[in-house]
Amino acid sequence: MKGLYESLLDILFPKTCASCGASDSFFCEPCERALHIFSPQCLICGSRNMDATVCLSCRRKTALSHFYAPFSYKDVGIRNAIHRLKYDRMKWYGPFLGSFIATGLSLYKVRVPKNTICIPIPLYSSRERKRGFNQSELIAESLCEHLGIPLEKNILFRIKETKSQVELNNHTERAINMNGAFSIERPELISQKTIFLIDDVATSGATLNEAAFALKSARARSVWGLTTAH
Repeated sequence: MKGLYESLLDILFPKTCASCGASDSFFCEPCERALHIFSPQCLICGSRNMDATVCLSCRRKTALSHFYAPFSYKDVGIRNAIHRLKYDRMKWYGPFLGSFIATGLSLYKVRVPKNTICIPIPLYSSRERKRGFNQSELIAESLCEHLGIPLEKNILFRIKETKSQVELNNHTERAINMNGAFSIERPELISQKTIFLIDDVATSGATLNEAAFALKSARARSVWGLTTAH
């Protein structure tokens, strides 16, 4: 039944370029060439750097040590691709978006530390059942395959049914919304390891920060936030 359902989705929502609408591709070749992959920047102050670190002066404001998103959410094609993945259930965009993160890390020669594992930002259980999948998990699976690092899906859990961050107006509301949203199981699997925390989009960074705080509390060595867009 699942295969039949996915085949039906392919018919109802055929593969078209997220930028120009050309058929049979996620991004047609001209539109993919036109995508601008940004260099790393601090999640807090926005200053550019070449190793994806959060500025020393900004570290007190986040539990993340590093952050990278290859695209701006203002890019229409990328925004369309994320929307198609999340809301139109076009799951084939997940691996494609994950590959873009890997491309950006490689392009700017950001080194992957030893003893690194990938963890996707989880959805609340009822939301994942309604959607049928976790978009961040699909992105993370692709990224891990490209980087050759393990993916752990049963460590970080969302225990609070939060509002969509898009519905909230400012950083303070988003931080309050995410407060206490995550819990950790099997903390021994992340002790003294670097965590690549994967999500589709970072806006204020409140979701990544709250998840990173939970992981750091469970003795993760450091937590990187990696998203497709910012």
